[in-house]
Amino acid sequence: MDIPTLCQAIRDQVGAAQGHRCEYWADQLAYQEAMVQIMDFDVGPIVDLANQIEGLYSPKPPEPPEPTPERLGCVHGTYQGHGLARDAYPGWDADMVNWGPHHGHPLVAPADGTIEVYRFGTPLPGGRFATVEPIEALGDVYVGRWRQLTEGAVCFAVGQQMIVAVWWPAAPYYVAGTHVGHLHYGHVADSVRTGWVAGGDTFAYSWDSGIRFEPGNPTARAAHVHCCAGSGRLLSPNGDLPGELAIAAQGWAPVTDLRTVPGPLDYQVPNRYTAGRLLSDFTSAGEPLPEMPA
Repeated sequence: MDIPTLCQAIRDQVGAAQGHRCEYWADQLAYQEAMVQIMDFDVGPIVDLANQIEGLYSPKPPEPPEPTPERLGCVHGTYQGHGLARDAYPGWDADMVNWGPHHGHPLVAPADGTIEVYRFGTPLPGGRFATVEPIEALGDVYVGRWRQLTEGAVCFAVGQQMIVAVWWPAAPYYVAGTHVGHLHYGHVADSVRTGWVAGGDTFAYSWDSGIRFEPGNPTARAAHVHCCAGSGRLLSPNGDLPGELAIAAQGWAPVTDLRTVPGPLDYQVPNRYTAGRLLSDFTSAGEPLPEMPA
């Protein structure tokens, strides 16, 4: 018999047992006879039916293990005049880290905290604040921090908008044993999630805001993340702690320090650098240029 037939047989046996109940006012002999019928002839065979079902039952194979979540890695480096900041070129695997694209990758809150976004017109210095509201309307604290981020900042792109996302921890936060007052990530896409975030929430995506050098150098593809760490509440263009802390806070792995990466002057030289490395590296490896952010 198949499983449905055996299940119906069990239902029939239960029905028979219910039908063989004796009346409540029956004498002891009638009660004993009813119990023999129910237990030995009605309920008893159910065990055999259950055993048959178990023999026919084919358990589902175990579920495959959950795939390991994708994890970003990166290469990073700096250049003269870049202070303690690090420029990181992220990717989901070694091929993407090496050749791009380096835009569109998520930045996550290392822990609970608050996100602010700052927008700057380029070039810097001298860029015009780009917002629909006058800067003064955003409050004295915000204005002060905006000025801290631009003081001494240099950007050669013209007529663009640079986007910087700042993460302020809700509680004392340490990276590699170092107390961090804030982290900020530059050149992100203009879709920053501001306000309160929980640890692990995505708040921004890597992009090339303020550094799209393609108008002067069609091969630039300069998308990367300007990674900075600060010890307290005072902001600055490049941070006052090593930018490696901002990278470590993202949990990226593997991480490779290239020491030196192209800077803005390098990207403006036609056909010299692209996506964090020499254009000739792409040519010799037969790798296509990464697409531009769109």
